[in-house]
Amino acid sequence: MFPLHCFVLGSLLFQAGCYFSEEKSPEESRMQPPTVVVAIIARNAAHALPYYLGALERLNYPKDRISVWAATDHNVDNTTAILREWLTVMQKYYHYVEWRPMDQPASYAGELGPKHWPNSRYEYVMKLKQAALNFARKRWADYILYADTDNILTNPDTLQLMIAENKSVIAPMLDSQGAYSNFWCGITPQGYYRRTAEYFPTRHRHRLGCFPVPMVHSTVLLNLRKEGMKKLAFYPPHKDYSWPYDDIIVFAFSCRAAGLFLSTFSTRPLLVEPCHYAGDPQWVSDTETSTLWDNDAVRTDWRGSHKTLKGAGPAPDMLSVGYRDEL
Repeated sequence: MFPLHCFVLGSLLFQAGCYFSEEKSPEESRMQPPTVVVAIIARNAAHALPYYLGALERLNYPKDRISVWAATDHNVDNTTAILREWLTVMQKYYHYVEWRPMDQPASYAGELGPKHWPNSRYEYVMKLKQAALNFARKRWADYILYADTDNILTNPDTLQLMIAENKSVIAPMLDSQGAYSNFWCGITPQGYYRRTAEYFPTRHRHRLGCFPVPMVHSTVLLNLRKEGMKKLAFYPPHKDYSWPYDDIIVFAFSCRAAGLFLSTFSTRPLLVEPCHYAGDPQWVSDTETSTLWDNDAVRTDWRGSHKTLKGAGPAPDMLSVGYRDEL
């Protein structure tokens, strides 16, 4: 005869098995995407901001997982008003917005023109980048994306693609009409650019993938979950720093000192080259001045410089020309 206590125990085990079976059957909910801070540092960028900000809006990434840190300074155009209007409208969609405008002064002491970079300008840009990094750390963000305001993120999957690579420091490769891009394949012992055999195959996408490089700039994603990120700083420069006083070179040195690897991502077009300015005849952007002139004091518009350099008729419309590189 089957003992009663065995029957009761078996019944309890059967019920427990059913219970735990039901516990395991529902699928777990998906993980939320990592949190990201987008750092916007804008100066005299009114000509590019509509395209730049529109591309940010179209990123295929949940806005409630993104915080925006925006700063602008030393402007003589409408940059402050454009950014303020955009942030006012968009802040309800993003997790958090930090706004740091500085309307005065309109130029740096000793500055010869909008393209000129005195040390005071390099230093201020480094301080702004450091302030954005401090903000991201205090908010326990997983990533921070620095994106220059003349770099247009044309591929809406750019952010997701870079995050998926799980690199400490990664930059989407910039497309331009010339040899210029936003990475270096070589660097001299003094911290200057060195052209290497790997550059053009990478630049022209003859080799595809994610490659280690000694320098990335302009648009860069930092993975703040990496241990080495605790040692990274934009400002002040590392105590052993003796290279040129330039924010991107200071950054590359800091990454090296922190044991962080830099990578460029060249599997598909993610960025387009910096756009030019075709508005106020008394103003050109830093990018266009770099393209057209070798004189920091020259201030002219795209139409006039186009005639001077090309000997052609009226310059093409801004949208049909689209963009120009920085060489």
